[in-house]
Amino acid sequence: MGEDQEEEEVPVPRWCMRCLRSTLLDWHRRYKKADSPFALHPISFDCKYTKSGSIKCDKCRASQCNCKPAAAMLNGDRLDLCNILQVLEDLCVGRVSEHGGSLPHVGEADEGEGGRPFVLAEVTRRRLAQISYEISSAFSKAETQHRKKYGITGSKITHPEFGEGYENFCHSRRDLIRRTCTPLPASASWEDRRARESHLRLRLQPRDGGYHAWKRALAEARQGLVLALTQDPRGRGEYHGAQWWIKAQEEAAQRFPPVRT
Repeated sequence: MGEDQEEEEVPVPRWCMRCLRSTLLDWHRRYKKADSPFALHPISFDCKYTKSGSIKCDKCRASQCNCKPAAAMLNGDRLDLCNILQVLEDLCVGRVSEHGGSLPHVGEADEGEGGRPFVLAEVTRRRLAQISYEISSAFSKAETQHRKKYGITGSKITHPEFGEGYENFCHSRRDLIRRTCTPLPASASWEDRRARESHLRLRLQPRDGGYHAWKRALAEARQGLVLALTQDPRGRGEYHGAQWWIKAQEEAAQRFPPVRT
């Protein structure tokens, strides 16, 4: 309901809220154990839409359950969550380049020679995985608060404050964003087009339910990422001062979505 129809330069991974929440529950029950190897990997949502023409994901279709995407007003916030999880995953498996390249080998940037691949310390990877759980949980809670405020938890679709349909409310806000967004020239780079597309997406605003909790979670996740990298035992030890390590931290922070106010 109320899905954003804006043409996408980079499509956002598709997943439903039921799969997100079941993944969170499974991670909490099984993977949060200190000795679990799964706790070294950020959360990923196993939600697939393989049946052509079906509005339900495979799991919801098999279990005959309602399959709800995130509320339309959180379309941009969903993109931000996907970007955060990708940054955390790339760090844990040794990728930091924005375009999918591999992290430089130790000594490669300074000496021009390849060395053994860099791997974050286990304690750091465990912390990044925990951040993925915390930010995903925060998104789930914000989405629930948003639905409750606007009366779209079940079959109700009426916006209680403005007396109009939720879809119309989303369209009105989307049109306002488009009218106030400066068009890009034909020569605009792919990065600029992608940034504009992200800006055009609907995101929670101060009056929306779930806004403040979600913004706090974004800020805490970013702070947690920076702290985890600066305190990484290998980064503070054998790789301290290496230019490639400094660049790796900078790239990770730059790829992290800004905390918009």
